[in-house]
Amino acid sequence: TFDPIHRGHLAIARAARRQLMLEEILFVPSGVPPHKRAGTVTPFHDRHAMVVLATAGERAFVPSRLEDPDLVAGATYSIDTVRRLRRALGPSDRLFFLIGADAFLDIATWRGADVLTREVEFVVASRPGFSLAALPERVRDRAMLHLLPGVSERISATEVRRAARSGQRLEDLVDPAVAAYIYGAGLYRAESCAQHPCARP
Repeated sequence: TFDPIHRGHLAIARAARRQLMLEEILFVPSGVPPHKRAGTVTPFHDRHAMVVLATAGERAFVPSRLEDPDLVAGATYSIDTVRRLRRALGPSDRLFFLIGADAFLDIATWRGADVLTREVEFVVASRPGFSLAALPERVRDRAMLHLLPGVSERISATEVRRAARSGQRLEDLVDPAVAAYIYGAGLYRAESCAQHPCARP
């Protein structure tokens, strides 16, 4: 969901680009994530704005509005987004899907998982202890996989939100421009911070 985009996301994208020699990487904030409760996700325009800021210095990184709720009605599913991308690509173009190891272990529960595993090549940011053996056999046998060993999301979006809520310094977790946006927009701040401004670095 990029709520918010953090340094871990960028490290994974850079590693994938190097390892697979990717020409372009789309950063697609989720529109209306089906697995999230209404009101628990930061508005799309804020998340997209932070993606724009975080990727500004990387020519190959492209912020996307593919799942913008103003353009796509209802819940957004990865399979639908992938199909739209496929229609825009040539028959010989390869489409990669960057994903963290923990999320990938749940891939069998996603809508259209069987089709998705045929449409894209998954690039999985591994972590210590991650094993493909934990995947359902039907996914393991069908999915085209590339592992990024030694690259993982050591930073979590939950950690960033928690730090912002408690008024901690964010620049070690997110790009400075993203940190400034979070401060300026008052994102992730607890009610107590809204009433009594939390200290900022």
